[in-house]
Amino acid sequence: MKLSTKGRYGLRALVDLVLHANGEQVPLVSIAGRQAISVQYLEHVFSALRKGGIVKSIKGPRGGYTLAEPPERMTISRVLQAVEGTHAIMQELGKEEENPGNTIEQVIRESLWQPIDEAVAGILEQVTLADLAEEARRKEADNSPMFYI
Repeated sequence: MKLSTKGRYGLRALVDLVLHANGEQVPLVSIAGRQAISVQYLEHVFSALRKGGIVKSIKGPRGGYTLAEPPERMTISRVLQAVEGTHAIMQELGKEEENPGNTIEQVIRESLWQPIDEAVAGILEQVTLADLAEEARRKEADNSPMFYI
């Protein structure tokens, strides 16, 4: 599985959205500034997220984006599916590539690629945006400067 920039930036932007929403819409320009991602690129990413049912957009001067569902219900698998499509290591073989009589190909697919795909899919289904946001909060608190008097 190779995660594109679109997928990585999409996850970063969504975790940022969770951290800064406070029950309101978050402007894309705010996310872009905090994450050092161009607004134009994020517009492209959020278009895919909106079409995938991950976010909702609100237009107007106080507009922005919100999650379509609570972050506890938003799995990373679902987010990546909206932005990247499938996240399988080995795509389904086309008819011209398929060789049903090739035992080695079958063994490699069944013994290696399928178990890896299943393991990755399991992790992506278990982790939610809420999990990532909570971990980010914890790390930020751990890294905050200590002042002694």
